[in-house]
Amino acid sequence: MGSLPAMLGGAAIACYSFLGFDAVTTLSEETKDPTRSIPRATVISAAAGGAIFIVISYLMGRVHPSHVFQDVDNAGFEIVRMAAGPLFVTAFMVVLLVSNVAAAMCAQAGSSRLLFVMGRSRTLPARFFGYLHPRYRTPSYSIALMGIVMLGGEGMNIETATSCVNFGAFSAFLAVNICVLIDHLSQRRQLSGGAGKVSVAAAGALASIGLLASLGRIALTVGFVWLAIGLTYIGVLTSAYRKPLPIVDMGSDTEAVPAPAAPVKL
Repeated sequence: MGSLPAMLGGAAIACYSFLGFDAVTTLSEETKDPTRSIPRATVISAAAGGAIFIVISYLMGRVHPSHVFQDVDNAGFEIVRMAAGPLFVTAFMVVLLVSNVAAAMCAQAGSSRLLFVMGRSRTLPARFFGYLHPRYRTPSYSIALMGIVMLGGEGMNIETATSCVNFGAFSAFLAVNICVLIDHLSQRRQLSGGAGKVSVAAAGALASIGLLASLGRIALTVGFVWLAIGLTYIGVLTSAYRKPLPIVDMGSDTEAVPAPAAPVKL
């Protein structure tokens, strides 16, 4: 049992490697035939990411079977140098930089469009988050805001950043599984498959709790503070939870909220 914390920590890192495949769902309003294309793209993204992760991990393990490195933060470069020499390290660096730019653009695009939908549905202030640029038809205010937030994260080290991202992912997974259990047990919506799917949802909730517990103190502190801010905001929005929550409309209608009379300055 002494290795359980280490195993959970490794599982948290592995989960981080798979996160992001669902970001394609935020582009449904900009996709032709989204009811068909988006589910297929989500499954293909998850499968492709998993295949790449498994193959690369296997090959790296074959090249360097030990877990001892000169610098653990640059272990990938050490393995690449061992496998192909210093020249390939330079090529690897170029590919890494390009992929990081692509990943940042994907995160910014997905997050800004999610904020737009929440603004359009009045879950967030609509005049800012629900605004679409009149020419480019993009949520320009949300894109700019996400760019500023992402720049602010440049000062975080990779371990802290990874843990904070994982907190959001694991808490979301936990919430989904709990909602499934509540819906089924309260008989508001019965699951086809009965006890089997309920057991899967319960196992998913327990696994999410275990993974959350494996995160570092900084990630847990930041995550729970942010969660408290969110619950407080929802309490204000619903008059201390006396009114129902606004429904976040994820439909295909890209109707924007009218622009403010004066430009919004970030």
